[in-house]
Amino acid sequence: YQRRVHGVLEIIFLVIFACCYVISLVGPILVIFYATKFLHKFIVLAISPFLFPIMQLILILITTLLKWCFLGKIKQDKAHHHASIHMIFMNLIYHLYQPPMKYISHLCQGTWFVIAIWRALGVNIKWSAYVGGVHITDWDLINIGEGVVLEDDSVVQAHTAENMVMRRTEVKIGDRCCVGVGSVVLPGVVMDDGIQLGDLSLAMRGEYFRFQQDAPNNNLWEGSPASIQSQELLKQVPSEQF
Repeated sequence: YQRRVHGVLEIIFLVIFACCYVISLVGPILVIFYATKFLHKFIVLAISPFLFPIMQLILILITTLLKWCFLGKIKQDKAHHHASIHMIFMNLIYHLYQPPMKYISHLCQGTWFVIAIWRALGVNIKWSAYVGGVHITDWDLINIGEGVVLEDDSVVQAHTAENMVMRRTEVKIGDRCCVGVGSVVLPGVVMDDGIQLGDLSLAMRGEYFRFQQDAPNNNLWEGSPASIQSQELLKQVPSEQF
């Protein structure tokens, strides 16, 4: 019986998912087609570039409503089996929001508008943060401080999957921290104020990035897994060698 219920729910969400993407792709074409019957062609040409971004925003709005209606506030340390109804909702909502959010994040990169979307989804992020094309999951468990920089293609997530069970732990990124390009922050990570995570680095699960008070210039962490790097060893290669 439970498998049948899961199957029906998956089909319903897949239909919603397919309909939303068909609308996002075909919608602008239909709007332009019918607008030409009522508006001057130059007006139609002027508004046509804005139709696709508007459709992506509609998808994000639908995702936000689905999240709060079916998932509510995501809680910490609550295990969910991979086949549970909660996880079915979670996976489908993630797949629904990822493409439009990636598009909007790159289109409005570094603006307050992207931060407003993350806050609507439940992320505890300050308005002074700089958000590039970052991918954030488990929104309610992500805390991002003042002046934080999240570079392109970085990932901040608060969940891991172990033996078909998903577990979540809160992530805290302190003020004035930087997460480099392509870096990944895993669940339970805590960063003190002023920590820099280098490009293509991995912050392991449950790791505490402590600020070095005795060496304030030596707070760069790099590598996979990330380890602290001494600024004295990170000297630039003379340009004449290239």
